[in-house]
Amino acid sequence: MIRKSVIFLVCILAADFQLMAAQDFEHSYTLSPGRNISIDNKMGDVKVTGYDGKDIKVSAFTKGPDKDSIKIVDKSFGPQIILFPVSSKFRSSETRVDFEVKIPNSAKFVFLKLKSGSGNIEVSDFSGRLTAESLRGNVKVVNVNGFVDARSISGDMDAEIKQSQGRNQMRFLSMSGDVKVTAPTDFEALIKMKSASGDLKTDFPIDIRKRRYGEHSAGGKLGSGTQILTISSVSGNVSLLKK
Repeated sequence: MIRKSVIFLVCILAADFQLMAAQDFEHSYTLSPGRNISIDNKMGDVKVTGYDGKDIKVSAFTKGPDKDSIKIVDKSFGPQIILFPVSSKFRSSETRVDFEVKIPNSAKFVFLKLKSGSGNIEVSDFSGRLTAESLRGNVKVVNVNGFVDARSISGDMDAEIKQSQGRNQMRFLSMSGDVKVTAPTDFEALIKMKSASGDLKTDFPIDIRKRRYGEHSAGGKLGSGTQILTISSVSGNVSLLKK
């Protein structure tokens, strides 16, 4: 009898947890050239991954005591996909919304714009144009081909470049966090690195200019230098390392 009661209680707790972490939003969008995807999430994380599929898939999960007050607003029209959460009341700090986006690996000419207030942003296996900004969270970018402009105010920046991309531009910036970029040994780019008060480190043959007072900087040309890579932080450390 006791055993049955324990099992029943466990089932109830599991059901309650499942309810608290329920999937609140799920929608598929047709992939087409020139798609613009904009997600402004002030309540949690945003994670984007490439996958072997045909449609753009977006899911949002709400968690916490005030999850029922959260609504996902979809203002999409034409080629624009515009999503953001709103709350009908002052919500608890424990209540959050996390977005998960899957974009077909075959996608071309897709513009991806991501914002997060206190959550993290993670993008992997994406081809197109990416802008990502987090106020207090970390930003991670892995195997992104195309133009990249990623920023964090107080979080760390972690980027992994898997191959040189010809004529392109990537910027990874943080105000008070560390910025780390890893690239292949045969990486070709025009490098610009700087930090106002943090250290600079690189495995590549570029000149580092450290000053007793003022901004530290580094720069140089690797290979053809057709791609431009800028990595900087105001008070954090900045590193460009070999994979």
